[in-house]
Amino acid sequence: MVYPGHPSRGCFACRRKKVKCDETKPQCNRCTRVGKVCPGYRSESEISFKYVKIRERDHSDAANHHTNQNEGALILPIYGPLSDDDSSSSPSHRTRESSSETIDMPFFQPLQQPWTHLALPLFINLFTTSLGRDSKQGLLTFLPRLYRGSTSDSPLQLAVSAATDANAVRKLTDHEAIFQARRSHVQALVAVQKAIENPKTATNDTTLCSLFILTLFEYISGDTMIAHGSHIAGYEALLDLRSRDIDSESQEYALDLAVATQIVVKHMRTRTLPSPRTIEIFETLNKYDPSTVVVQINLKVIQFNNYSDTVLERTEHTEVETQAVDLHDLIMLGERIDDQAHIWPGTDESLYLYQTVNAPLSGWARPFYVYETLAVANDWNLVRCARISLSLSIIKCCRSLFKTGYMHLEADNALQRAKSTITTMLEDIVASFPYCLGKGDAKWNLPVSGIGTSGFALLWPIGVLLRCGYATPEQIESALQMLDYIGGPLGLQRAIVLKQAWASGDFR
Repeated sequence: MVYPGHPSRGCFACRRKKVKCDETKPQCNRCTRVGKVCPGYRSESEISFKYVKIRERDHSDAANHHTNQNEGALILPIYGPLSDDDSSSSPSHRTRESSSETIDMPFFQPLQQPWTHLALPLFINLFTTSLGRDSKQGLLTFLPRLYRGSTSDSPLQLAVSAATDANAVRKLTDHEAIFQARRSHVQALVAVQKAIENPKTATNDTTLCSLFILTLFEYISGDTMIAHGSHIAGYEALLDLRSRDIDSESQEYALDLAVATQIVVKHMRTRTLPSPRTIEIFETLNKYDPSTVVVQINLKVIQFNNYSDTVLERTEHTEVETQAVDLHDLIMLGERIDDQAHIWPGTDESLYLYQTVNAPLSGWARPFYVYETLAVANDWNLVRCARISLSLSIIKCCRSLFKTGYMHLEADNALQRAKSTITTMLEDIVASFPYCLGKGDAKWNLPVSGIGTSGFALLWPIGVLLRCGYATPEQIESALQMLDYIGGPLGLQRAIVLKQAWASGDFR
């Protein structure tokens, strides 16, 4: 079969029949028209494997020598270059020369130490996705370009080496990998610290990306949250140094946004405020970009939570009438913020629409959602978590108001709306689990690449669900099952730590 230069992205049925596929998802129209179930599509990671030209060796002695030399070694296709666009390196046709005839052949290499060769492609497949219509609608899409442009002794390559080796420990069960991962981690920490202290490199994309990958390392290895907190402080300092006008469609902006998300999640969890400079930076970001608005919604909720804690503490020492007025105003403010969050992402953002599926799914008995991309699903869950946190603060204010003896229909309605919002948001978070983790039947074309990063992002919604006090036993059971999956097959040890904390009653 002649290779035309770009791999087919059609469904398995259309590719087998060698007919053009319209690539409609989750099921293509050609299969649907003939009354058949579409078998689904190849993952982006499978398509991205690189094929190169090799010459056929007609000399049997050379072939035998090659076979004997690599006897017992594992064989792995060479993984394609870490780039956003592989078209420049993909040949217009793949050939093997035998006199004047050419045919397709993949290039293979022997693998003498499995984990050292598998670690990087395994990590890339699991934690990154290809670019979509929007640079922010992928996961870690900025990493391949930055990695490709860095040197072997750079902070980024050292950080990626630590993360890939830590990931290999979980996937390949090679004990040597854990020691290599720790060595790389220490080297990366030293290199990143030097890069931050150097004015010439502190604002580089690779420096900020290195810090992000070190955060990922700690979730993979299950390290404590203390180190994560110190990285957040580093994020805020670097964003301040980097503050400049960036095209919201660029990969640099996608990197800044990924870091901003980690900052707001940390402050939401600890109910603390970011630095004034960080707040200023977030408030001046693109207000018309839905992914950016997610960060700004979370920032508003963080500020409201902090303000409500201050008011509740202050009202304990004021007159009852003053308490009632302050609390009533606070509740109404919270409702206005929730109204803004409720209309996200806007009516004209078709990319953010998702499909509710009621059909049976392997291992999943309830309805689930199918999104355009994993990044879209994660944005939705960030908004849901923000609304749950906001609603919990509103409920707390309402109860404090009722203790003053002040009963008002407005406040009572706000209390009921807050409880209803929490119920709906929890149901929506649980319905996102199968898609976010790529768990389910192939016919729904659930994601394969990037689910490691999606699992990393999903730990926050799962934590919110378990902490809020309003989740049903069935929802809690589903969340704990997801922690098992994230900590087991996906290999993020932090999920196992969280489940153990839940079991011991020490979950925070």
